[in-house]
Amino acid sequence: MLKFLRRRARLTQRQLGLAVGYSEAQICRLEQNQRLPDPITLAALFVPALGLEHNPQLATRLLELAAQARGGQKASSSQKPEPEPEPHDGNADWLRERLAEALSQAMALTGGMRVLDLGCGRAASSVFLAREFGVQVWAGDARVEPAGNWRRVRDAGLGALVYPMRLEAQALPFPDGFFDAVVSVSVGADRHFGADDLDLGDLARLLRLGGQLGIVVPGVGGEVDGVVPPQLQPCGDPEYRWLHSPRWWARHLARSGLVEVDLADMVPDGWLHWLRWERRAPLAEVLARDAGRTLGFTRVVARRSRSRGPRSGADGRMLGGETVSWADFVH
Repeated sequence: MLKFLRRRARLTQRQLGLAVGYSEAQICRLEQNQRLPDPITLAALFVPALGLEHNPQLATRLLELAAQARGGQKASSSQKPEPEPEPHDGNADWLRERLAEALSQAMALTGGMRVLDLGCGRAASSVFLAREFGVQVWAGDARVEPAGNWRRVRDAGLGALVYPMRLEAQALPFPDGFFDAVVSVSVGADRHFGADDLDLGDLARLLRLGGQLGIVVPGVGGEVDGVVPPQLQPCGDPEYRWLHSPRWWARHLARSGLVEVDLADMVPDGWLHWLRWERRAPLAEVLARDAGRTLGFTRVVARRSRSRGPRSGADGRMLGGETVSWADFVH
């Protein structure tokens, strides 16, 4: 049916892929039933791209067929779906690499630089940075075994550039000014490095003067201010309690006097990456309804400056931003 609807909309496979964030090959596999469709993604991306917003009968039929395919269809031994590095294979590697790529586009990374990847997970972001830029990466995480990351690093042929370690953010065993860049890519919203003053001081001291700090975290495009957009209701996922906007992060980092903010924005198409990866139904449904209007990933890039101490406003209070609580989204 997808092929029929694409032709009905007078779109090539390439044009449809560009509209929904898929490759031409992925569209081809969907049309040939070699890849199971995701009803939530179809509703959020394909229905608008195919011009079905005002044709509920066709849209409903498309979603029904997708649900049936995922619920009951199994690949036969003679026709197995082609394996591919797709968004969800039980870990966040795919999403981390996409976000690391978006962060790197806003940073100036060159071969030979020393980079700390803090909270690296399974080291997908570390492998990406080393492979694409030739930087040396210290891949630190408090929860993931360094031995497993070392195997993945060696399999990628990057054993000379990526050094897995077990690291606690409050006990970083590096001398001051050791790194040219510190990055932190988070796919969860329960804990963000740099979100409090203690973290920021620890991270900033590791950077040489002019060194770069890059952060990507789940966030909101603007302050909610207590008025919950209807597309975010209801959402009761307690894991995502604290979400901040680019403006909040820019003010938070700038007030320390330790760094100068170069960029604070939302990752382009970050919500699409999140939707393609997310498989928890409540949150995926919220992401699909929101369609990037509020939720996504905040991207911040700053540079280490001379320590001037925290800045204060005219009333003597510390300059900062507002906290956006995910709990406020619970209806």
